[in-house]
Amino acid sequence: MAMFLALVWMTLMWISPFKAEIIYITGLYPMKNNTSGHVEGDGVLPAVNLALYDINKEQQILPENVLVIRREDTQCKMSVGMKAFFESLGSGPPKFMIFGGACESVTTPIAASVHFWNIVQLSYADTTPRPRQKKGSEDIDLYPNYFCTVPSETDIGAARIKLFQRFNWTKAATIHQNLPRFSLAQATQVNLAVERGINITEKADFAYDPLEAVQKINSSRARIIMGFFDEDMARKVFCHVYEQKLYGPTYVWLLPGWYSPRWWQVPDNSTTCTPDQLYAALKGYIGTDILPLSTRSEKTISGWVSTM
Repeated sequence: MAMFLALVWMTLMWISPFKAEIIYITGLYPMKNNTSGHVEGDGVLPAVNLALYDINKEQQILPENVLVIRREDTQCKMSVGMKAFFESLGSGPPKFMIFGGACESVTTPIAASVHFWNIVQLSYADTTPRPRQKKGSEDIDLYPNYFCTVPSETDIGAARIKLFQRFNWTKAATIHQNLPRFSLAQATQVNLAVERGINITEKADFAYDPLEAVQKINSSRARIIMGFFDEDMARKVFCHVYEQKLYGPTYVWLLPGWYSPRWWQVPDNSTTCTPDQLYAALKGYIGTDILPLSTRSEKTISGWVSTM
């Protein structure tokens, strides 16, 4: 609370001495115990504070308003995130917006409910696909007040197709974890591949234990394999990959690029493989992720370019 009040005071110092209306925003960041591979709040906060400073000092953007963000730690956990969400709405001044979160487990349940409070949610890092739902002839948006500044994981499929075309790969297999974010990304990837003449020889999936799915990949004799699963499950998958020798110079694995650095070295009692064995199995894999900064030189609405 002390930091929140200090931020309010600093914000008011940025503007001219007229009576401004304060617009309060709830910021949801994974500050502690974040093993999801997503952007940590410690790295996001400096950018958020800089954005607040730039917006609040520029009279032409919000001439009679001041933005103030109340920071909440979600720990990348649904229970903690939902508690922070409800407490922020139930205490203090009214909130006009939710900024965050970074983790699917926190973002999705909030995104499905913020419209009941008539507020909007903007995520800065969650790449989970959120498709519209068909109900008869209607196309229903389950997340009408949710917006995101990054592409979803289904959008990265086009980049993988470019890799296939660059190296003249014509056959591949997929293996995915049975969660909506990965199932949707895998299905979109398969459709893109088939449309461009790439033969998908195996589509293996799993819920908890990937052993049988890895065995299917082995039986398919695929050499190019696209994986769709989280970081914790990746260690289990590649332990089985090591045991079944599905690695080496004749194999290429394409995985999500948002895993944490040296993710194979994270202590994990759910596998029997050592970090060295995991590294041997995954060495040379290709990770695909969103581009964090724009490479374009066009001026934005602020009059700045990304290199400034």
